[in-house]
Amino acid sequence: MSTLSITEDSSSFTRFLLAILTRIIASTAYNAIIDLGRVFQEEADGLDRTLFRIGFISGESDDDSWRADCEDQPTYAGHIAKPGWKAGMKRAALASWFVDEVESGKWVRKSPAISKSSVKKAKV
Repeated sequence: MSTLSITEDSSSFTRFLLAILTRIIASTAYNAIIDLGRVFQEEADGLDRTLFRIGFISGESDDDSWRADCEDQPTYAGHIAKPGWKAGMKRAALASWFVDEVESGKWVRKSPAISKSSVKKAKV
């Protein structure tokens, strides 16, 4: 997991608000995430990794909720504030995206923002 903002992102009030609230409420966690992103950018050139960025994660852990949330709506992966991006997603859908990413490798050495898509088919 990485910071909510990178240079390729567009401006977003939601992103700004989430970043400010995280700095105020969980400053230690915020600084750890920033430092983690910096280490991967500066010192992990040869490492196949994907640092995902997400605003918030919700969802239940029971089997029925997990199945329903996995199939709820398409996942958006791309830059913040682009068509399809929202601030958060369900944890089951995030886990499903992890599996898909490992199999496809589409986002290796990148830092996509991950969310529940606000459109039927997300454009990246």
